Amino acid sequence: MIVGYTSGVFDFFHEGHKRFLEQCMAKCDVLYIGIDCDSRVKRRKGKLRPIENQNKRLARIIETYPKAFIKVHNSMFYISKIRPDIIFESSEKEEPMSALKSISRVVIPYTEGISTTQLFKKYIHMDSFQ
Repeated sequence: MIVGYTSGVFDFFHEGHKRFLEQCMAKCDVLYIGIDCDSRVKRRKGKLRPIENQNKRLARIIETYPKAFIKVHNSMFYISKIRPDIIFESSEKEEPMSALKSISRVVIPYTEGISTTQLFKKYIHMDSFQ
């Protein structure tokens, strides 16, 4: 059995998120998904984020991916517990994790033109939106 791990904000779940998770699942048997807690998102993305709270984001993902959880610590904490065979990352990830010797790292291509930040800039017209 191949175990995978990924994490992210998954705010305002959209087609790009769906495609990313589908591609991850196609490469493993079990996928653990860490959903960044609200305080982690605010620190990384600014005071206006997340748009949806952590419980809503988790509920949406857990419908399809039952191994999703709220991520309070950094990914290395969970990776040491889960011990996945593969770590999945988006090609747009700001700070990619370095590949660990015993764990494969797979980069999933970013879905061009679809991101939460782009969607909100387009529909809300907020210059200060990070």
